[in-house]
Amino acid sequence: GTDQGGQYLLTVNAKDVVVQHYVKIGPSVDGMLVIEDGIGADERVVVSGIQRAIPGAKVAPEQAATKASDATATPSTSNSPAPAGNAPAKR
Repeated sequence: GTDQGGQYLLTVNAKDVVVQHYVKIGPSVDGMLVIEDGIGADERVVVSGIQRAIPGAKVAPEQAATKASDATATPSTSNSPAPAGNAPAKR
């Protein structure tokens, strides 16, 4: 997303809480944007359910398939969160 602070990604930490990270976006590689700075390769990035993923909220993440075979293009542990206590979003 983008706000007045710049471009950001939402991740899910080890306690399944949503965290907002401001990032530096790099070039596009095979249709995917490279994140040059702001998160690590082992971060669990929110890729679905963005509207429900509010920083500080506890979620019940679900594993999502990745498109990239190279972990430098996208984290291999991307997750799709659903708010804790609610049914996960249908795919």
